[in-house]
Amino acid sequence: MAAFWLLWAVIFYGFWQFQYVLTRWTFLPEALNDKLAHLPLLGDVSINSLTAVVVLPLATGFFLYRLFNKPRQADFLIETEQELRKVNWPTKDETIHASIVVIVVVLVLAVFLAGSDYLLGQIFQRILG
Repeated sequence: MAAFWLLWAVIFYGFWQFQYVLTRWTFLPEALNDKLAHLPLLGDVSINSLTAVVVLPLATGFFLYRLFNKPRQADFLIETEQELRKVNWPTKDETIHASIVVIVVVLVLAVFLAGSDYLLGQIFQRILG
């Protein structure tokens, strides 16, 4: 159920931002941008903003609810959650030490490659020119 709400929240935020795009589109009829009412959270409500903030998120929520409640998708999400519970997550100290090792190895390789590039460049410069 968490997957449904997280995905719906992201989509709702997208539609919330989409209402501002709709108000700037000049090829839409002016009647769609006419003010219907003034609401505390939404401000001036037009048909565009009402569609973007209410109708589209509700339709998307219905679609997601139907999608996630199909047995196949629901079983997949349950199995995924069960597998994630089996994962041996590293501790904070293990993560810090592994990150330090990765950073040191990347720096050593960067110095080696830069040195090799410089050395081979000098050798070929002397040979060719």
